[in-house]
Amino acid sequence: MYGASAANNGIHYISTFDFYRLVDEKMRAKGWDGRLYDESLNQSVMETLLVDYKIWPECWKSLLDDEQRDSLMKEAAAARSQRRAS
Repeated sequence: MYGASAANNGIHYISTFDFYRLVDEKMRAKGWDGRLYDESLNQSVMETLLVDYKIWPECWKSLLDDEQRDSLMKEAAAARSQRRAS
Protein backbone atom coordinates (compact mmCIF):
# COMPACT_ATOMS: atom_id res chain seq x y z
CA MET A 1 0.00 0.00 0.00
CA TYR A 2 1.06 3.59 -0.41
CA GLY A 3 2.85 5.17 2.55
CA ALA A 4 0.12 4.88 5.18
CA SER A 5 0.38 6.68 8.48
CA ALA A 6 -0.57 5.13 11.79
CA ALA A 7 -4.13 3.86 11.86
CA ASN A 8 -6.67 5.89 13.79
CA ASN A 9 -9.93 4.08 14.56
CA GLY A 10 -8.94 1.52 11.95
CA ILE A 11 -8.46 4.23 9.33
CA HIS A 12 -5.22 4.31 7.37
CA TYR A 13 -4.25 7.78 6.19
CA ILE A 14 -2.17 8.18 3.06
CA SER A 15 -0.97 11.36 1.41
CA THR A 16 -3.71 13.23 -0.41
CA PHE A 17 -1.82 12.90 -3.69
CA ASP A 18 -1.49 9.12 -3.24
CA PHE A 19 -5.18 8.81 -2.31
CA TYR A 20 -6.39 10.51 -5.47
CA ARG A 21 -3.82 8.65 -7.56
CA LEU A 22 -5.23 5.42 -6.10
CA VAL A 23 -8.77 6.56 -6.98
CA ASP A 24 -7.59 7.21 -10.54
CA GLU A 25 -5.91 3.79 -10.78
CA LYS A 26 -9.02 2.00 -9.48
CA MET A 27 -11.26 3.92 -11.91
CA ARG A 28 -9.00 3.02 -14.83
CA ALA A 29 -9.00 -0.63 -13.71
CA LYS A 30 -12.80 -0.52 -14.01
CA GLY A 31 -12.59 0.67 -17.60
CA TRP A 32 -12.54 4.47 -17.27
CA ASP A 33 -10.48 5.98 -20.09
CA GLY A 34 -9.52 9.14 -18.19
CA ARG A 35 -11.24 11.51 -20.56
CA LEU A 36 -14.79 12.28 -19.45
CA TYR A 37 -15.32 12.52 -15.69
CA ASP A 38 -17.56 9.72 -14.40
CA GLU A 39 -19.05 10.91 -11.11
CA SER A 40 -20.85 7.64 -10.38
CA LEU A 41 -17.68 5.57 -10.84
CA ASN A 42 -15.64 8.08 -8.84
CA GLN A 43 -18.14 7.93 -5.97
CA SER A 44 -18.20 4.13 -6.05
CA VAL A 45 -14.40 3.86 -5.95
CA MET A 46 -14.07 6.44 -3.18
CA GLU A 47 -16.77 4.71 -1.09
CA THR A 48 -14.94 1.41 -1.47
CA LEU A 49 -11.66 2.96 -0.32
CA LEU A 50 -13.22 4.92 2.55
CA VAL A 51 -15.65 2.30 3.87
CA ASP A 52 -14.29 -1.13 2.94
CA TYR A 53 -10.54 -0.52 3.02
CA LYS A 54 -10.62 2.45 5.43
CA ILE A 55 -8.05 4.31 3.35
CA TRP A 56 -8.45 8.07 3.73
CA PRO A 57 -6.53 11.08 2.42
CA GLU A 58 -4.21 12.61 5.03
CA CYS A 59 -5.75 16.07 4.55
CA TRP A 60 -9.04 14.83 6.03
CA LYS A 61 -7.39 13.78 9.28
CA SER A 62 -7.35 17.26 10.77
CA LEU A 63 -10.69 18.28 9.23
CA LEU A 64 -12.88 15.64 10.84
CA ASP A 65 -13.17 14.43 14.41
CA ASP A 66 -13.99 10.79 15.26
CA GLU A 67 -17.74 11.39 15.32
CA GLN A 68 -17.68 13.10 11.92
CA ARG A 69 -15.57 10.29 10.42
CA ASP A 70 -17.99 7.66 11.75
CA SER A 71 -20.94 9.60 10.38
CA LEU A 72 -19.30 10.00 6.97
CA MET A 73 -18.53 6.28 6.75
CA LYS A 74 -22.13 5.40 7.70
CA GLU A 75 -23.50 7.82 5.09
CA ALA A 76 -21.22 6.39 2.40
CA ALA A 77 -22.18 2.82 3.28
CA ALA A 78 -25.90 3.69 3.27
CA ALA A 79 -25.65 5.49 -0.08
CA ARG A 80 -23.85 2.53 -1.60
CA SER A 81 -26.45 0.09 -0.27
CA GLN A 82 -29.25 2.24 -1.62
CA ARG A 83 -27.65 2.43 -5.08
CA ARG A 84 -27.13 -1.33 -5.17
CA ALA A 85 -30.75 -1.94 -4.19
CA SER A 86 -32.09 0.19 -7.06
